[in-house]
Amino acid sequence: MNASVMLANFAKVSDGMLDVQAAGWTQIGPGPVSFFVAGLVSCDWHELNQKHELTAELLDADGKAFPHPQNGEPVRATAQWEIGRPPGTKPGATMVMPFVIPFGVFELEPGQPYIVQFNINGDARDDWRLPFTVRDAPLQNMAA
Repeated sequence: MNASVMLANFAKVSDGMLDVQAAGWTQIGPGPVSFFVAGLVSCDWHELNQKHELTAELLDADGKAFPHPQNGEPVRATAQWEIGRPPGTKPGATMVMPFVIPFGVFELEPGQPYIVQFNINGDARDDWRLPFTVRDAPLQNMAA
């Protein structure tokens, strides 16, 4: 199983296709930020018609779970999914599933790095790590 994942300002799945806007960034903010993790999961023939789980978790610079500002729970999204073999699918075929995971509005620390770690069935790969940095807050004009 493989996946291509990215950070985006907006994304949606429509008619089995992935629509993404303003994706591939590594800097966001400052101020309240909202973003999506979007991508495609490829399943080989032997992985079809089985339940799988994907997870995306927001981590701080030390790799620790980032707590949700309202409830203190780790900011994490988990979904179970299964891709079936449509009638007429030839043995050995690979199927692709588009996905979108919205991350709500958060106030993240300016100037700090964060990571969204994506995994499938507990497998977290280096190319599924989505590091980003919150831009520094603009300097305030000092009135004399």
